[in-house]
Amino acid sequence: MVSKTLQFVGALLLPLLAVVSSFDPFHRDAQMMDPMGGGGGGQGPFIPHEYARFADVKRQCKSVLSAATELTFDANRANGLMPELSFVKGDWRQDGDGAPLMPFDGTDVPEDAAGAAPDPLPLASFSLTHVDAARRGRTALNVSGVLGVAISRNGTGPEMGPYVSPEFKVWPGTTELKILFEGVYTENDDGESVLCMVGNAVLPTRGSDAANPWDWARHSDRDKFQPPITQDSNILLVLRYPKTLTLTTRAVHGELTSTNGKTNAAYFDAARLLSQLGAYSNYKFGSDELVDLACTPHPYRDDVLASGRGLYRGSSFCGILDRFSSEDLLAVVPNWKCNTTDALCRRLGPFETDKAVDATDGGFTDVSIVMQEVRCEPRTAPNGESSARVSAVFRAVPPWEHPYTAAKRSGLDGMTLSAEGVWRASTGQLCMVACLGVGKKSCHSRGSSSSSSQADATAVLNVSAELTLTGEPYVNATLSLEGVYNPVDGRMYLIGCRSIQGPWRAFSAMGGLEEGKDCSIEVRVEYPPTTARWLINPTAKLHIGSTRDVGDSLRFNTTVLQTLPILYREQRQDILSRRSVEGILRIVTLAAAIAAEFSQLMYIKVHTDVMPYVSLVMLGVQALGYSVPLITGAEALFARITAAGADGAPPPSYEVDKSQLYWTIDCIVKILILAAFLLTLRLVQKVWRSRIRLLTRSPLEPGRVPSDRKVLLYSFGAHLIGFMMILAAHYVSMLSRPLRTEESYMDSHGEAHALREWAVTLEEYIGLAQDLFLLPQVIGNVLWRINCRPLKTSYYAGVTAVRLLPHLYDYIRAPSINPYFAEEYEFVNTSLDFYSRFGDVAIPLAAVALAAAVYVQQRWNYKIISKTVKTQQKKLQHLGSRVYERLPSMSSPNFEAELVSGVNEGAGLRRDASLS
Repeated sequence: MVSKTLQFVGALLLPLLAVVSSFDPFHRDAQMMDPMGGGGGGQGPFIPHEYARFADVKRQCKSVLSAATELTFDANRANGLMPELSFVKGDWRQDGDGAPLMPFDGTDVPEDAAGAAPDPLPLASFSLTHVDAARRGRTALNVSGVLGVAISRNGTGPEMGPYVSPEFKVWPGTTELKILFEGVYTENDDGESVLCMVGNAVLPTRGSDAANPWDWARHSDRDKFQPPITQDSNILLVLRYPKTLTLTTRAVHGELTSTNGKTNAAYFDAARLLSQLGAYSNYKFGSDELVDLACTPHPYRDDVLASGRGLYRGSSFCGILDRFSSEDLLAVVPNWKCNTTDALCRRLGPFETDKAVDATDGGFTDVSIVMQEVRCEPRTAPNGESSARVSAVFRAVPPWEHPYTAAKRSGLDGMTLSAEGVWRASTGQLCMVACLGVGKKSCHSRGSSSSSSQADATAVLNVSAELTLTGEPYVNATLSLEGVYNPVDGRMYLIGCRSIQGPWRAFSAMGGLEEGKDCSIEVRVEYPPTTARWLINPTAKLHIGSTRDVGDSLRFNTTVLQTLPILYREQRQDILSRRSVEGILRIVTLAAAIAAEFSQLMYIKVHTDVMPYVSLVMLGVQALGYSVPLITGAEALFARITAAGADGAPPPSYEVDKSQLYWTIDCIVKILILAAFLLTLRLVQKVWRSRIRLLTRSPLEPGRVPSDRKVLLYSFGAHLIGFMMILAAHYVSMLSRPLRTEESYMDSHGEAHALREWAVTLEEYIGLAQDLFLLPQVIGNVLWRINCRPLKTSYYAGVTAVRLLPHLYDYIRAPSINPYFAEEYEFVNTSLDFYSRFGDVAIPLAAVALAAAVYVQQRWNYKIISKTVKTQQKKLQHLGSRVYERLPSMSSPNFEAELVSGVNEGAGLRRDASLS
């Protein structure tokens, strides 16, 4: 019967499971669909398009359609059109000033600084979002896309993607416009691929003042600002791509026009777009004859590296070149050997520079060049010689332009060189011919480049490096270094060269320059040993000195620098082993603390008379110290589970927690902390109940029962004074630090948090209060004038030793091997100031002094006080009063251990001690 029931339920659930399994709320299956509508691997989820404006496309694109040839490529070729015909951050401009496309709010810079501010960049990005390969015609394909047009001072542009809508935005320093298009893709006999599309947009409305049509766009960040816009669907975009990517056929030309009449409010002058084919197009090398002609004789005479020292002649040139093609910037050095006219010596090669580059007066300070679209094809000649054909685009970057923006731009203008050439291993030289801007008219530039790479794996290693010093004192100084490294003692001895920046005329007055560089620099680097990382500070020291004579303009004083702690390759194993050792130490100390507390618990069970004189404030401080790691540990565990549950990967700071040993240690530590916390609560309970019993037995004499009210008041006052003094000391020390506008720190997840000095100091001081846990007991002993021993020696001495062991460990061990995340360490938190060298000495001395005070109080304090107080003064009645005489004897079956003992045990104690 049960079997039949299960079969029936399974039959009902099977269709439901099939439906659920096919439901894909995040479209993970759709991402594998062909964006053209097929089933192959594509670029993103399928997006249906209706192409409802075919009549407009046919009318506006008549000339393009009439010149179209038959399309012969298959679906695979169509699949590659979307990435191939898309481009990012091309250039655009308008020829006329009669009807501009959109405004620009220049109030992002003050009016008095507008002349020094960089000019805004007009950038355009285009994304082809769909190709309808399923319903293609003989000469055309239906396509759709989105064009983002921007004017931005910082080089940003609108976000592109398949899920966009017509949009217009303006704020100080940036204007963005998105236009949606649909149209056709065609090819013609001129070697072009053409997109002709009609668009839909929301355009900004020009004002009535023809001289200042965008007056409303000033201060666009004001409250309740809403730009006036007009819906317009009379927009035409034509983009022309070369079908073959070569040295001279690289550019993508486009024209954005309005099909409205000139009197229409939505009309705008034609905008020209310029970009280039990118990484999804195959480059065709075809300029071998031109390169051979330009670079003959080979190697080409290079005045910069005439000596040819250190040139790379191996077989991995393309790999070497790839290091410089990852959007890294190449520095520009002055033409220190120029002996011709001033205008020629101040030029940045063939580039058409702007005023910012010209202002460097030939020194080219902060001017750089970035390599884009690098293609490298290694070849081997029949005689075995290695060579490579290389193409690239060199873009000059002025000082004001952000390197990231320059690396992403795709426009071609007077600041770009499209180059192609050959590298030969026999000479170690790459010689190229280049075209400036667009077209064949500017293909008259020649340049050479050499790559250097040397290494020798001997006992003493030959090394080369680059050292960059940033900050105001160094003005971003960069040294090229060469020398030797001794892995035995971890020392590196190097000769350094630095580029000299300045007008080209100044080089004639400087002596001892090698190819425009000052190489009279000695550098010594001392690395920490890898075999004693726990005992020695893991930082490297750099000694930089000049060998030039005193009085030389290029001489500088010797500089000694020290790095932050270095993370070695085996850092994770060190962290795990160190955490394991520290975890074991914490287990030992917690076990010792538990043993000490258990001994105190047994002690007061036997000596019930001393139970009321144990300070509750002291026990409360200890309980607080145990409860904090329990609470924060639980929060960290839940945070860890939450963070790992999002994508299945643990957060970075917990990646080293995979050690099973560490997890075991962590669980043992948490269990021991909980045990210590419960033992402390048991002590609190016994002391509290003993005082209640005393108060019950003597309701008319409440002053005879010890109270922690004054103890709490005095302890809080002492700690408040101490906290204020430390806070004042921190404030005084902050006056000598550099002024910072915002104090913050970054946690192990990479998130920044505000840092308040007083809050950090308070957190540190709470730990200090736990180290000085005996302070309330010392104050209570004085107030209660005890004549007994409330604390067992093994208890307060043992807990004091447990609290001081982390300071001793911190004092003798090396600094953190991973100082960036303090949570990597279990035993001590080195981010706290109280674990400084001074704190590691002063805090133990104070704690030992308190332990010594308790020892003296419990043995001699009452005898000293009894000689100085008067007999008529209220005394502390410890055990000999008549109140206690009425207590039942220990032989009574109703006697409880929490009660104070009877007369016989207190016969030798004073009867008239007052309570306070």
